[in-house]
Amino acid sequence: MPFTFSHPAIVVPLKKLKPSWFSLTGLIMGSIAPDLQYFLKMSTGSDFGHTLPGIFLIDLPLSFLVAIAFHLWVRNSLILHLPSPMDRKYADCLSFDFMQYLKRAWLVFAFSAFIGTLSHLFWDDFARPDGWVYYLNPEFFSQQVRVGPVHNKLYHLIERTGSVLGLVFLIWLLFRKEARETNVNFLSATEKLTFWGSILLGTASIVGLKLWSEKWSGSLSRFIVVLTSASLYALALVSALYDLFRPKVTKP
Repeated sequence: MPFTFSHPAIVVPLKKLKPSWFSLTGLIMGSIAPDLQYFLKMSTGSDFGHTLPGIFLIDLPLSFLVAIAFHLWVRNSLILHLPSPMDRKYADCLSFDFMQYLKRAWLVFAFSAFIGTLSHLFWDDFARPDGWVYYLNPEFFSQQVRVGPVHNKLYHLIERTGSVLGLVFLIWLLFRKEARETNVNFLSATEKLTFWGSILLGTASIVGLKLWSEKWSGSLSRFIVVLTSASLYALALVSALYDLFRPKVTKP
């Protein structure tokens, strides 16, 4: 499968093409929703989110819930603790009232999440051994391709290349945003280091507890899922605590 956080790359441009038709948050959440169950459970044991019933029973509800949690408890803390100049680039997002937006445009959000989810399933199926594209020409997609000293089947190469290109594209989009004038009081380097250090400590603690509780003997891919899950849990917890105990930021 392509890397989970590369998936938004193929749907984010839709917001630019038809701004009123789509919610950027909805597109992003929908595009990663089928994989969210892995991170919530710290396990790759179920693919229900990648099925038609799973779209409506898991993916769309998760898109709403995770989007609400992100905007209410994570977004502002995360933006304020981004390295400079990224904090200044996204400071104008601090005043966005997502709940008010969701009340008046929930259908736009739901439609966007649905399109994002479909894009995820399409990309997952593209050229994988059990996907529809692979069966168009199995011999072609299963041939061995050499890249330097490494040999890979073509469908693996397509998958990994797509993941890298998608991630690079998203990073490029993040950095190209221009800063807008705000009256936000930005944080010091010490405050930011404390925040990210807390997340690092939380991640290490969660991973350690998981490995200890299961007497770990899993695969590398499962360890990556556990590490990613722990990072997301730590980010959410530290951000929520920061937002709870710190004075509210001055809004633009």
